[in-house]
Order: sequence, then C-alpha cells, then structure tokens
Amino acid sequence: TRGFTTELTTLLTNPGGMGGSGFTCSSVVKGDWKHPQHHEWDMGALGVTGGNGDGFGISNMVVFNKKIYLTMYTTPTTLKDTVFVFAQSADPALPPTYLGSVDNDAVSSVGPNSIAIGSTTNKVYAYLASPSSFARGQLQVVDVTSGINPTVVKTFKLPTTAVPSVGTPYTVFYYKGYVYMGLSKITGGGFEFNIIDVGGGSGSPLNPIWKGGFKTNAAVNQLFVRNNYAYLATAGSENMTILDISNPASPVRVGGFTPPNAPESNGVGSNHGETIMSVGSTIFLGRTYGTNEFYILNGATPATPTVLGSVDTGSGNKRSIYGLAVRDTLAFFITDSQFQVWDISNPASVKPYSADGTTASFLALSALNGTGTALDCENNYFYLAVASNQGSPKDMLSVLTPGL
Repeated sequence: TRGFTTELTTLLTNPGGMGGSGFTCSSVVKGDWKHPQHHEWDMGALGVTGGNGDGFGISNMVVFNKKIYLTMYTTPTTLKDTVFVFAQSADPALPPTYLGSVDNDAVSSVGPNSIAIGSTTNKVYAYLASPSSFARGQLQVVDVTSGINPTVVKTFKLPTTAVPSVGTPYTVFYYKGYVYMGLSKITGGGFEFNIIDVGGGSGSPLNPIWKGGFKTNAAVNQLFVRNNYAYLATAGSENMTILDISNPASPVRVGGFTPPNAPESNGVGSNHGETIMSVGSTIFLGRTYGTNEFYILNGATPATPTVLGSVDTGSGNKRSIYGLAVRDTLAFFITDSQFQVWDISNPASVKPYSADGTTASFLALSALNGTGTALDCENNYFYLAVASNQGSPKDMLSVLTPGL
C-alpha cells in the first residue's frame, strides 16, 4: 500500500513576458473573489491636497512594481498636475502614499487620456497619450523612476504625413521598446494606429522615432500587443482588428472580428470594441453596451479568429466593459455600474462567479460612491479608478481584495 511516486507541479510565469509593459497581474487566483472587499480614497485622503479631493477627474490608471500611476483629465485650479505617483501600502486597507506629481503640459489644461509604463535597465518611464496639443505632440514621456519627482522629458509629435489632421490620442501600450498608440477616427485620412520606437530599434525614450501606422477608419479605443501581433478594439463594425507588426514600418492587417450586431444598433455608441487582451492564442474582447458585450475568441489562426463563447453582461444602464483582466479561469471587468467576475473555464458556457451565481450579486460600484472608469491589477489585488457621484468631480482610487 506504500506510494512509489511523487509528482510536483508548478505554474510557471515569465516575468519578462510582457516586454516590460507594466503588466504585473498574477495569473494565480487566490482568495474568495465571489465576495470582494474594497477600500476607497479621494485625492485629498491620498495626501495630494489638504484633505480636500474636489476637482480631480481620473482618466486612466496603471499599477507597476508596487507603484500606482494616475492621470487626470481635469484638476483643481490650485493644483494643475495631471500625472500622480503613489506607493502601494503593505496593508490594502490603508491608503497608498503620495510620492509626487507633474503637469504634463503647462500650456494646456487638458490632461492625458491614457498611460503605459515601460521599464528599461535603470529607468522607468510613463508614456502618455496626450490630447493637449496637436501642434506640440501626441506622445509625452515622463521619467517616473523614483516616483518622487516625475519629470516630462519628451513631447513627441506624430509626423503630419501619418496624421495630417487632429486625431485625439485615446490609448497607448508599451511592449519591448515600442509604444503603440491608438487615436480617434481621423477625418480626411491618416493612421489611427501608430508605432513609435522608444528603444526597440534605434530610438530611445528621449528620442522617439515614428516607424509606421495603419488606417483603421475608426477610433482605436484600446489595444494590446503580444509577440508579433497587435489586437485593436475599434469603434467600427469590425470591433477587433489584428495586425501583423513584425515589421514596425509596415503593419499589415491579417484578420478581424465583426460581431453579428452592427455598431449603433442599440443606440449611439453601442456595440463598439472597447477593451481587449490576449492570453496565449485566446483573445478576450469587451464591448460597449448592446448584445453580448463579452466575447472569447480563438486567435490561433489570426486570419480567421473564431468565437469560443460570449455573454451579455447585463441589461439596462448601458453595461459597457470599461476595464478587463483575465486570470486563470476567471475574467474580471468593470461596467458602468458593477465589478464583475465571470467563470470562463468553459468558454461555451460563461457563468457569473458571484455569491449567488447571478449578475445581481456582483459588487455594485455605487458601494464605491461612483462608477468605474479604469481597471488594473498587480499580484492578487485589483485597482479601480472611480468616477465619483459626489460631483465636483471628486474621483477616487479603489483597492479590491478577495473576501476573507
């Protein structure tokens, strides 16, 4: 009756697998995510101002190596900084520590729309999708190595041959020395998708070099890059476009996905690609409100991605997916009203991973005093930017942990 074999198994992850892109979410799910706990602070409670968080509107957020980076679309007249850095607290119930901040553009009151973090051997840079000035540039580079004194070190303008007229930068992604930027639809021609060399070739963070672009004929709401492919969530009928970027100077469309319901069929702004990511050959697409806002696609053959499963995230209140992360067999995302967790172990039958197995028991963002605008995770915690219902605006940072 004595056992003669012992088997040891380990889940291996590659810390450099995302090319220093700042994606530090653990693939291992721990704890009870059917009963998430949450803690919120406005900017005043985070030590930015003298206890008053009025006037701050958060546009985007990213978490990287125990630091939290927030960008603002609006700030109070007394403090016009638009990029903020915080150190995580060892206890998620305690507020993060304010390290420093900087105004991305002293000439303009418009803050960044999106932020990506890229690390090099001895530096950490924040790359901003900045709509503050078409004339001065759409990409801004901020040295955030220490976090204490963030400094804008470069403002870069996309060449007018690529973007001849105003295209608002919506999203930015960093991967292996390149910045990938998505813009709003450009009237009169131009590239809504652009590739910028900041260290992958002959460029650098202080000397970015535009390499190439692609015209999507629709706004690029979010993008995700892995290996030789860029996955674009767009506002066109083709909600997802797949580009071969192995030659940065000449991105080539290799495939895409058009859901059965056209954009706007559920009202203006409906049925667009909104958020996207991939794990291996599986692509996860979040959409704006309409029919089946969440799709799981097999992208093993990029030219012909196939649907593995889909689900409607809930009826009413325009349940768009504004933030998306996949960990193991669970998909986490925020809609305008809930933090949702779904069991995707069987893509053909996606089910709510909640206290009672229904969407009704997902964490209501009203409990966080607002609605979700951005989501990121590091290790086993989730971080949300919350558009506060307290007005002013008075947006907040929320930290979510699994239930006890």
